Amino acid sequence: DITFNDNAKYDSTNNTVILKVAGKEYNVSLSHSFFTGTRDGAYLFNAVSATPTRYTLKKESSFVYKGKISGAVLLRFENSYLLSVIFNSPMFIATVSAIDKVQVPYSRSINVILQLDSNVFTDKNFYTDSAGMKMIKRKVPNGVQTGEAFYPVGYAMSLNDMSQNRMVTLFNDRPEGGTCLCDGSMYLMLNRWSK
Repeated sequence: DITFNDNAKYDSTNNTVILKVAGKEYNVSLSHSFFTGTRDGAYLFNAVSATPTRYTLKKESSFVYKGKISGAVLLRFENSYLLSVIFNSPMFIATVSAIDKVQVPYSRSINVILQLDSNVFTDKNFYTDSAGMKMIKRKVPNGVQTGEAFYPVGYAMSLNDMSQNRMVTLFNDRPEGGTCLCDGSMYLMLNRWSK
């Protein structure tokens, strides 16, 4: 474990950043995962499974940096990098992703996502912005195919547990698709390859 300051530390065993904000503890884990699907097009996403496959974390190629104002965690996965900088005041995490080209089997597709897992549980309810105007409450209906569960995310997606007065928000730098298929998790589509 690496302690950045009194309010932030990194648990390398579980790949989790633990933050204390306003007396509440937040556990946040970021990773790259992917859905494999049948060959699809620009607006079609046919996932073979309902849950993504997590890329393997290469701990020997990853590192943690502790500075005076912030800390950083650079994670190397089998096909990508994920750099997270943890700032102390105000408390937030800035993340940058880099994805290598992925080998795609013929007549298949690979859909790479940023997966955020947290201890903010909302019974799979989540919020996305509506063209930058306001946040709209979303919930993926039961029985919906994985590819149909992604909603447009213009600039933000969040989990809001009102009973515990906890919220975690993911801001993106460009419009992407997002969903919450697992309680406490957010998936944001980063890149897609089809062959």
